[in-house]
Amino acid sequence: MYTGDIVIHIDEELDNDRIHDLERQIGDEHGVYSACIHEKTRHLMIVDFDATELRPSAIVQAVRGRGLHAEMIGLVSSAWGGRRRDILKGSLIVW
Repeated sequence: MYTGDIVIHIDEELDNDRIHDLERQIGDEHGVYSACIHEKTRHLMIVDFDATELRPSAIVQAVRGRGLHAEMIGLVSSAWGGRRRDILKGSLIVW
């Protein structure tokens, strides 16, 4: 198993209900472990996924398939000895 994280930029402004629905729907996609949008950066979604099961482009297409304009703006690998870049805060953290 090889996990990765991608950061997706969503062009539309989403209300709380739409954010929670989108997080749940993308999180339910095959090969996705979790999807979350931080309340202070409501246009960015981080998706944790199994890179052996799913390509990042498929995740972006899943978001677009829900009527949203979205693009991947970052890919982060967990192969860095347990360290991942926290894109939302711009700092390196230990997970």
